[in-house]
Amino acid sequence: MTRKERLKQKRRRRFFWRMRQALFGLACCMLVLAVANGLYNLIRFHGATEAEKQVLKHTRQYPDQLIDLMKENEETQEFVADYTKYKDKHFKIILSSDYKKGEIPYFLQWDKRWGYETYDGNYFAITGSAPTCLSMVSVGLSGDLNANPLAIGQYIEDNHYLTSDHKTDLTFMTEGAEYFDIAGKKLSADQTKMKQALESGKPLIAQVGSGDFTKEEHFIVIYDMDKQGNFLVYDPNSTSNSKKSWSFKTLQPQIKNVWCYTLL
Repeated sequence: MTRKERLKQKRRRRFFWRMRQALFGLACCMLVLAVANGLYNLIRFHGATEAEKQVLKHTRQYPDQLIDLMKENEETQEFVADYTKYKDKHFKIILSSDYKKGEIPYFLQWDKRWGYETYDGNYFAITGSAPTCLSMVSVGLSGDLNANPLAIGQYIEDNHYLTSDHKTDLTFMTEGAEYFDIAGKKLSADQTKMKQALESGKPLIAQVGSGDFTKEEHFIVIYDMDKQGNFLVYDPNSTSNSKKSWSFKTLQPQIKNVWCYTLL
């Protein structure tokens, strides 16, 4: 082998050695990145449910408003995770399985049948507490299964019962409710008057402020009392709140307005 050939071979070996070193370095970097990503996800998703993981891994597919809803209310995790599945579907709303004569049904504003629809510039799941409460009371008193939350929300929008600051015009709670065969009467947030209304079969809707139910403004149905004289509530945003009984002492500071309802 000539000197020139030996130099060429030496250069070739050196080249392949450098290539192997570079590939080894690249592999090490990729391994470190994979481990780091795995640790990051382990920390990021620690304790997360499968629904949370689905949303957090694909945040670009989900509206920020619904991600915030999920963070604020863990009960909505499955609802938010199902957004990509149902966002373009408009359900035919049938309430026959929800209705039992003589009882107030319980509806959630983030029910998939209407929660992905828009209401007052946002998702019904977020802004729909007032129409959901009116629906519970109307269906319970009248048996009209067409008075679903979405239908009431559309009526509120179509008839301008929304204020400029995106709140329900409170005249709807009396004047507008008549369209759905119920008559609303405003009460003072007085324990005796509220109990008397319930005892005479008149469910209540309360507008509540910051506290146990909301950070700003929200509506709940007060449908009955327990044996201890505490109030039973249907919170359209929380099943856990709806499983509790509430003393007047707890509710009273949070109530901004309250109405009782009868069948027209």
